[in-house]
Amino acid sequence: PRLVSFLANVATTNEIPYQFRRTAGGGTDAGAIHLSRSGVPAAGISVACRYIHAPASICSKSDLENTSLLVQHTLQAINPDILNR
Repeated sequence: PRLVSFLANVATTNEIPYQFRRTAGGGTDAGAIHLSRSGVPAAGISVACRYIHAPASICSKSDLENTSLLVQHTLQAINPDILNR
């Protein structure tokens, strides 16, 4: 939860639009990674796409650009204290 809060704070601070995805099924490796050992901070950052499992998918260019900005700003702001609290 603290990593997700950190990501949301980075997005808000840098005026990057974001939303949370809540689904009943599916998932990523982050779901298993965060449970390993005594807990490893993990969060998934994704771009909303249509036809994601097809040979070609469709997404909004601005969503893709904003996701890239979020990753860039997060990597610049993250430090060991965020992960080890």
